Amino acid sequence: MMNYRNLLEQYFQRLSGLPCWNVRQGWASCITFEFGQPHLETREPTPNSLSQNLQRRNVVVRGEYHLWIEQCDWHIMMGTELLAHSESEDQNIVRACRNFDGQSLQSIHLIPESGECTFEFEYDTVLHMKRYPDYNPDDEVDYEGSDIWSLFSENEHLCCTYNASCQLTYVRDDNPYPVLIY
Repeated sequence: MMNYRNLLEQYFQRLSGLPCWNVRQGWASCITFEFGQPHLETREPTPNSLSQNLQRRNVVVRGEYHLWIEQCDWHIMMGTELLAHSESEDQNIVRACRNFDGQSLQSIHLIPESGECTFEFEYDTVLHMKRYPDYNPDDEVDYEGSDIWSLFSENEHLCCTYNASCQLTYVRDDNPYPVLIY
C-alpha cells in the first residue's frame, strides 16, 4: 500500500497555484470546485427518461480538475469566523462558497483516525470535513460508497477519493478497479 501523504502531495501538486473557480453548492449540502482550464461538458438527452432534466441536453463548464465535497459534515471558516456549515441555510452556503473563488489550495490534512480532512486555501479560508457522526462500519449501510470528497481529472482520466471508512483510493479509466492507497 502506498504512503497516503506522499500520494496526496503528488496528486494535489497538480492543483498548486491554480485558482479555484465556479465554487458552488450542488444538490443539498454538496459543494463543487473547479480548477484549471475551463471546458464545456455536454450530456446528451435521454428521451425515454422519467426525469424532465434528463430529457434535455445539458451543457456545463468544468475545469481540468473537479473537486466534489459530498457525504460529510463540513464547515467553512475564514480566520476564526464560521461562514457556513453543511446544515446552513442555502443562501449562507452560497455566500460562503463565493469566498473560495480565485483562491488556490495551499494544503490538505487527513486525520484517518477520526474521518476528518481539512483543505486550507489562501486568505485563511478553510474547509473542514468530517464523516457523519452516526458512522458505524458494522452497519448495513455501504460507507465505502460514502465519499467525503472526490477529485476528478478530466485530462488524466483519474479520480482520487476519500471516503467515510477513511479509505483513500484512486481510479484510472484504463483500470476500472479502485487502487487502495490507505
